[in-house]
Amino acid sequence: MTTTTAHQVPDALRAWAKGVYPIEAGVELLIRTRLAGAGAPWIRRHPDVPDRWWVNVDQITADTIDVYSGGQQRLLRIAAALMDGEPANLYEDVAGLDREHLALVLAAIAHAGGSHEHSAPLPHDPDGRWNLNGLPYGFSRLPSLYPWPEGSSRG
Repeated sequence: MTTTTAHQVPDALRAWAKGVYPIEAGVELLIRTRLAGAGAPWIRRHPDVPDRWWVNVDQITADTIDVYSGGQQRLLRIAAALMDGEPANLYEDVAGLDREHLALVLAAIAHAGGSHEHSAPLPHDPDGRWNLNGLPYGFSRLPSLYPWPEGSSRG
């Protein structure tokens, strides 16, 4: 039996989710709230590939969730909804979050929407001359609409 280090599961989950922004956001939300450990019932190890982990989204909303605090349940429902699980009731779930967790949810929603990949047209060239025909000279990448908070748990 192989042992798992603290960073293997989060890294493997990020690799599993890579390329699908809503799933990346849900996984990152679970990791940063410490709800993505190897012992969580919704975190699964591939039976044939020991370093391959994934999230069983249906398990997140199963009735075993009752053992978690109200705040943890809210975060789990939001993460599951981002990963194409049961829809979250934002009326109930967002209103009960503390400021730290609300910031993580906002960052997750911004990431799910791809705001970290958005760009804006540059209306003028590097010398400051405006493009008179209305076409952009190029594009610049915009920062995330709401970036992941610094200092939050990174797994």
